[in-house]
Amino acid sequence: MHGMKESSVESLLEVLNEDGVSACYMKGGEIVRLGGRRIRPLVELHLRGGAPEGSIFADKAIGRAAASFLILWKVSEAYGALMSEPARRLLESHGIKASWGKLAPNILREDGEGLCPMEKIAIEANEDPEETVRRVVEKVTGQQIFN
Repeated sequence: MHGMKESSVESLLEVLNEDGVSACYMKGGEIVRLGGRRIRPLVELHLRGGAPEGSIFADKAIGRAAASFLILWKVSEAYGALMSEPARRLLESHGIKASWGKLAPNILREDGEGLCPMEKIAIEANEDPEETVRRVVEKVTGQQIFN
């Protein structure tokens, strides 16, 4: 593992391995668990105000789209059991410490046939975090978001 405070991250890794947990975050010693599939838990959390600024976030997979949410929320550290190289670069360019279990060139669709649709959205948005999040939220919820 690269870089994070061991105790905080180890606690999050244990939680991430629990049944039904797809992501979690820690702020001030309290761990909040998120369940659901793919990017939906991040969209739902975003609609409730996001993770607290400065929190440590862990997710099963962090690609460009997930990284965009974390950047907007201003988390301090991010761990992805699977993280894409572009997501790592995006996080680090915004001052967020990134660590991972496995670093991959990209996040793929579940069937492995091509890029994850959320990654495509991030690329189409020129990896702009605000635009990426807006487009992902619209895609997942079917509702237009106006900034």
